[in-house]
Amino acid sequence: MADDLSRTLLGSGPAGYGVSTVMGAVLTAWDPTTYANTVTDGAFRYTDCLVLHPTQLVLGRVLLMFTPSGPVILGNSYKRIPTSGGTTTPPPPAQNANPADMVDTLDVAFTGSNGLASTYHRYAAGLPHDQRIGLLVQLHGDGAFEIENPDSVYMLGGDEGIVRQARARKMLCVAALTPDFADADVTWWEDGEANAVYLRDLILSVYARYPNINRGRVWFATYSGGSQQLTQFFMPVHSSTMAGGGAMIFGGGGDLASSGDPQVEGVYADALKAGFPMVWYTGLDDDGTLEANSPGLYDALTDSQEGSAHYNGKGFRTTLVNPAGVNHHIDETTNGFGPLLGQYLHTLDAAAVATGTATRSSSSAATWTGTVTNAPAATFRLSSTAFGTQEGFWETLPVTLTDQTLTVTTSGLTPGTPYFWQLEIGGATTHGTVLAAGTVPGS
Repeated sequence: MADDLSRTLLGSGPAGYGVSTVMGAVLTAWDPTTYANTVTDGAFRYTDCLVLHPTQLVLGRVLLMFTPSGPVILGNSYKRIPTSGGTTTPPPPAQNANPADMVDTLDVAFTGSNGLASTYHRYAAGLPHDQRIGLLVQLHGDGAFEIENPDSVYMLGGDEGIVRQARARKMLCVAALTPDFADADVTWWEDGEANAVYLRDLILSVYARYPNINRGRVWFATYSGGSQQLTQFFMPVHSSTMAGGGAMIFGGGGDLASSGDPQVEGVYADALKAGFPMVWYTGLDDDGTLEANSPGLYDALTDSQEGSAHYNGKGFRTTLVNPAGVNHHIDETTNGFGPLLGQYLHTLDAAAVATGTATRSSSSAATWTGTVTNAPAATFRLSSTAFGTQEGFWETLPVTLTDQTLTVTTSGLTPGTPYFWQLEIGGATTHGTVLAAGTVPGS
């Protein structure tokens, strides 16, 4: 079988290397400690290949990918086996991650299969190692200010920053520095094709370290040059890296034609198109006419419009937001990247949507009990007036968080008076990202 598959993909093994870079083979020897290995496709034999997922590898059928650095074992391949009832066997349960890996780590070094090397910040503290979690990949704009300043409220840091938005929703956050940082530009879009290969390999390596990641819940938060990388280079070729999730695309995100080096666009899986909503958020003032509004006179507005139209035409669920009064400095002309990301995650990521109920035994009861399901670590607020003005807080309640259920009980409410509640992250007296809301009836 492996021999037949190899012939189908390669024609005649390495002699037909130009036909395809992937071949089927059999792993005949494997040392999980030293990673020593032997692979054969029936006619050719390879030893000590690079291995992408060593903790998951077992003897048997594997897929090999040929790279400039030599053959790489991608992992085992399987054929689904029908049961006696005519259905297929269910996939094995997700593996747990190593508890020691559930920490925040900055400047993690990584080298892709094409030899490109860089670092990334990984935020996993507080996430469960034995439950399914999501993944949020953040791609910076030109210059990578947020990578150099990860604690800044500009993008990654703070109570409402991107890291907090991800962590609150049980998503591991990866903030990746482009491998193209040899000069002062530090961009994702220059050498975009090679950078996309590096990004794909980086994501696959994160999967390998955290096998509890749900590959159907992989989100991207991108800005400017990072947005160009996602829509012009990564998605067209490497969309099979994830099975679902979504993208929040700030300040750009053009179509393939505007890249100057259009990629050969692959076929997008129907399931991905249905389960990967894409939001473009670029202000009307970010049109490249004024340096103060659009650094480098980059017309991000047109790119956002053309990019969203392109992916809409491919069958993705797209949303285009071009607000007035907003320019390329989104952090200065809106509530910020984190709150905007949170707003759309709350709307579009079904796994992150919290719901709630409120009960009161009678209109005269002074004790109220509420339950919020799928709740992250957040703040619960109760108010005697409707939210929006952020005035009239009755109190901020202590909460008990157990797995995915938050239960809040309080007393002292005025009999016959309705109250309003909301669960939010960030925002003390001005604004916060609301995850769930409701009322406590007064009668």
